Amino acid sequence: MVAGNARPEGRAGLGRTLAIAALVVVAVWVGSNLFRGRTLPAGAAAPAFEVQLADGSGRTVSLADLSGQVVVLDFWATTCPPCLRQMEGLETLHRRLKERGVAVLGVSVGGEGADDIAAFAKRRNVGYPMAVDDGAAAQAYRVAALPTLYVIGRDGRIVNGEVGYAPPEAIEEQVGKALGKK
Repeated sequence: MVAGNARPEGRAGLGRTLAIAALVVVAVWVGSNLFRGRTLPAGAAAPAFEVQLADGSGRTVSLADLSGQVVVLDFWATTCPPCLRQMEGLETLHRRLKERGVAVLGVSVGGEGADDIAAFAKRRNVGYPMAVDDGAAAQAYRVAALPTLYVIGRDGRIVNGEVGYAPPEAIEEQVGKALGKK
């Protein structure tokens, strides 16, 4: 070993690494639990929104456009690793349930334009509609951390809101509840 290039080795280095890893785990846990319960409550009327589709058309989509469907509304950003992980499960859900009246809508709140989000979605093979928000929808839905996901029933009422990564099974359970309501 050359003097001056020494790196922490052995137990001391391992101890520091484990301590840093533990701090990261605690920070993530605190961050995700800090915002739990801060979503709109189940049973509340879902706020109206209108966002620009990221499909090159310049069109917008609103909650009224999705009326009569179960809506999975996912607020996300390209710089959010849990958002990207959640996106994979949402793509599977979209493919499996779109014929049953389930509309998945990804709403980017990261500040990128519609063209950037369209290119991003294409690179990731995302088949469900993506949109960009000017901040109004995120504010109406109390988005304080990402990802934030809502399941909205056919009646326009909130079935569930989640802050932080939601496993596909948990999302599907909430969608199932919404599909069961007439």
